[in-house]
Amino acid sequence: MLAQDVTLHVWHVCKVIDDFMPVRLDTYHKRKQAQVEALEGTVNILENKARFVDSIATGSIDLSWPVTQLEDHLRNEGYFGKQTAAEAAASVDDEDVSGTNFKYLLDMPLSSLSADRVVSLKKQEADTSNSLEHLKNQTVRAMHHTALAELPSFL
Repeated sequence: MLAQDVTLHVWHVCKVIDDFMPVRLDTYHKRKQAQVEALEGTVNILENKARFVDSIATGSIDLSWPVTQLEDHLRNEGYFGKQTAAEAAASVDDEDVSGTNFKYLLDMPLSSLSADRVVSLKKQEADTSNSLEHLKNQTVRAMHHTALAELPSFL
């Protein structure tokens, strides 16, 4: 059997398991980090969408402004463009976050610019934040044990 350092060894089964666990746990650590980054990006997108829709509803953002003025206003108000957290979360609700820096906001359908949508976005944000906190508090060993417990249902 090949070891982590790509050398050939003959081992007892228990030795294989003992030597494999650090490699497996390192993989779970990388997986957890990737999931945390993706969820953080999603939370940021949802938060910005809720703020944006709320700002339109309250009149602090006027959609009749030129796009450059809208983008400057969004930048000054602390909204992020695609170069930051939006890249980490490829999309939310299958909406594209590429193109202009604030396309994920400016290309939202008019029908989604309502008070009901703000409530919905805030609920999605809260749910995603809860998932993020649960993931952050979960150890990689717990993630591994959960995966092992779920494995029989896939077999």
